[in-house]
Amino acid sequence: MACCSKIIIGDHVSIAARCSVVDITHPFWRIDISESIAGAMLEGPHHVIIGQRTFLGLGVTVLPNVEIGEGAVVGPHSVVMSNLPPFCVAAGNPARVIRFWR
Repeated sequence: MACCSKIIIGDHVSIAARCSVVDITHPFWRIDISESIAGAMLEGPHHVIIGQRTFLGLGVTVLPNVEIGEGAVVGPHSVVMSNLPPFCVAAGNPARVIRFWR
């Protein structure tokens, strides 16, 4: 995990091995400053919220400004780039809702 602003993880969340949850991005478009300074920069408010009873499969990556709803299941090696609704099953790169389980 890499947290520079806010990551909220609800109760009873399962996070499998090799997952990444980050609330910061690297501003690679800033070629006028050194990489060591750019790596620590925040461009606006960032956050990640993972709802309660959520499951993140092996190797899932959750990017900044994402909210994952309660009870969501995210398949292995998925990249969550946008919000996921509650009780969904999502997978892929980028992660997309496949179905709802409730």
